[in-house]
Amino acid sequence: MSLKLGALAAMRFLPLSSILVLTLTSTVLPAAEFRKPVEITGSGGSVPSPDGRLELFWSRSDPNGPHEIWVRSSQKPTEQTLVHTFSRSASVLWSPNGALIAITDRQTSDETRVRVFRVLPALVVQEMKDAARYIDKAFFLGKDGAPIYGHSYAGAVRWSKDSDSLEVEIRAYDALDGSQRKLQKRVWVKFPPLIK
Repeated sequence: MSLKLGALAAMRFLPLSSILVLTLTSTVLPAAEFRKPVEITGSGGSVPSPDGRLELFWSRSDPNGPHEIWVRSSQKPTEQTLVHTFSRSASVLWSPNGALIAITDRQTSDETRVRVFRVLPALVVQEMKDAARYIDKAFFLGKDGAPIYGHSYAGAVRWSKDSDSLEVEIRAYDALDGSQRKLQKRVWVKFPPLIK
């Protein structure tokens, strides 16, 4: 929203010297934008948290090295913490409360995994490894711990409104036992309550 100087100057009861032009700029995305993952493209970019306090950004400091996903304070951009590195491609998805980040890491052409991170005060980042282990054990690994499929993909779809569950799309094919079995479904992964 901005006030135009010309329109205000036409008001006869205010002298031109007392007119103040204000511009309101918002760095917070509309609520609908937080409901879908954001693809990481190019060598840099950023996505603010729903409350605007934090910001995810990505870079690649070494052209031969991995891409890096960082979180930083919107108020103090020099305060930043490395969240995750990836080699191929990825997408990020903030939880509605801004405390959790789901990253879909497309590691290879035949494997994609979801990683979930909790952002604690002072930009301490904690990976919630149980989510990835649960998905692997429930859908991609046999009872002996060996892979079931030659191609397996798990991707973050959306968070629940209360940020306690993440919808994940599961796809798999090329069963290693020679069968024609395939897997395609969406599941909700529930997280323990956040301790504040």
